[in-house]
Amino acid sequence: TPEDVVNAIASAGFTTPEDVGRALANAGYVTPEQLGNALSSAGFATPKDITDAIAGAGFVNPDDMATALANSGFATPEDIKNALLGSGFATPDDIDNALASAGFATAEDVAAGQARAENERRGLQQALLAVGGDVTKLDADTKARFDQFGEDVNQLFSNVDVDINALQAGQISQAEAQQAFESSVAGQFGQIGGQIGGLMSDVAGLGTQIGGIGQGIAGLGVGLLGGLTGLGQQQEQMIAQLSKPEVIKFDPFLKGLSPRKMPTPLKIQGMLV
Repeated sequence: TPEDVVNAIASAGFTTPEDVGRALANAGYVTPEQLGNALSSAGFATPKDITDAIAGAGFVNPDDMATALANSGFATPEDIKNALLGSGFATPDDIDNALASAGFATAEDVAAGQARAENERRGLQQALLAVGGDVTKLDADTKARFDQFGEDVNQLFSNVDVDINALQAGQISQAEAQQAFESSVAGQFGQIGGQIGGLMSDVAGLGTQIGGIGQGIAGLGVGLLGGLTGLGQQQEQMIAQLSKPEVIKFDPFLKGLSPRKMPTPLKIQGMLV
């Protein structure tokens, strides 16, 4: 029966759990409770003691750091953006509108004006050749045009191979002067076309340069805003990094232990634990 088995084991001299407990207690081995009490009484610092010591040492906590930076007067990205907008810097749209309304002549405008001036000069030259180079013989309308052109007779004929003084002195005939005029004009026609084309290219290049200047100024404003905004973002990142608490790993098993003092291991039946 079960009772017979229990009695047989008990009479055989086998150690029961109660016997093991009494033997260990009487052998002087340290129990876990006794070990904890001994460590606590040995003066080892607890995690709370460490936390209190750090707080009392004057170290800045994350909240103190954030408050100090916020009160230090650093400009935020929004502050920088508002300052730039209120400083009077021209935006790209402002520059485009200013250039469009500045009244700069286009290449077509310059070419048309050059053509009108050349036509007016040719008309006055023909009129003076017809009267032998004598300004006083011009009709009233032509005389008014000559005065408005702003050049004297010699200046007016300076661009053609005609000896206007010889015509005025009667040394050459009007037919000879007319022939010399027509030959000179024919030779200059191709040169004038090339000069007008070059002038149009120069004006177009000037417009491109002006546009480039406007884009450069606009890019400078955008770059300045981007740089200052980046500075503000770096300040925010610095605040976030400084405000991030440092996590200290804590092993509950090592609570109260000193790295310079090791506990005495427990001994159970001659084995170290």
